[in-house]
Order: sequence, then C-alpha cells, then structure tokens
Amino acid sequence: MQLLRRPIKMISETFLNKSHRLYASVAAKSAATTTTPAATEAAPPKKKRPLEPAQEEHPYRLDRWTDWRMKKDYGRRQCVIKLGRKRSMLMTLHQNNILPVEIRELAKQEMEDDLPRDSDHNRLTRRCAITSRPRATVEPWRVSRFIFRHLADYNKLSGVQRAIW
Repeated sequence: MQLLRRPIKMISETFLNKSHRLYASVAAKSAATTTTPAATEAAPPKKKRPLEPAQEEHPYRLDRWTDWRMKKDYGRRQCVIKLGRKRSMLMTLHQNNILPVEIRELAKQEMEDDLPRDSDHNRLTRRCAITSRPRATVEPWRVSRFIFRHLADYNKLSGVQRAIW
C-alpha cells in the first residue's frame, strides 16, 4: 500500500520544487488569484466526493493494471527507482578486484541484507502497456506486436505507415 502512494508524492514533490520551471507558473497563478480578494470570497469551497469502500482501501482504481503481473512489475520498477542506485554502487564495490576482500565482502553482505532482490534492474520485464504481454513488445510504443499491428491498421499510432513497395 505504501508503495502505491509513493509515486504521487514523488510527482508532487518534483512539480512543486522551487527550482522546477512549473513552480514559477503555479506561483504566478496563485499570485494573480490572491490580488482579487472579492473573487476568492465569492467562490464556494469545492466539496470532495465521498469515496466508496473499495477506493478507500486502494488509492488507484481496481482496474488500473491489466493483471497481477503488471502490478508486480510496477512495484519492481518503483523499487528500482528508489534503491537501484545504491544496489549498483554496492555491486561495483563487490566486483572491484583492487579493493581488499574484507571490503568486498562487506559490500556483498550489505547488499544481501539491506536491499530487496527486486531493486535489481535486471529483474524488470518490458511488458505491453495494454495486454501485459512480456514478449514481442515494440519498444517505442510499449505495446505488443499484436496491439501494434491493430493500432497501426487503424492509424492510431503517429509516424507509422504500412509498408508499400
């Protein structure tokens, strides 16, 4: 559950970071709206719609993922984003032949004890974004070959043409 809430927090922190270019536009809009106090007093506060019980337990829609494999792969990707750099640094220390054996063993031990196996980028699978098929994905569009051909036949993909010779 904690893993699912993290991307929204990371996105909000990214866009509201003071050094980010979008922060300036948000600040400009808020400054423009605060200059007119009559307009803010006249607007009623927005009411939040009550959540259904299923939505309270799951912050995302229940049909966000095609199947459980796609959901599991999403969790792995978030783990790689969070801990992948640390794992690669420890792996570099472990594989370095110049360092003493004690330091190399400490790096390996820390990697095995502290980091989950899913933080390795080699465990990620390229899956179709629509069907969650793990094989024969067309990378620029992130869809399987069946979906790619279907979408290309109906001109749903930009820059794709049928072969004519």
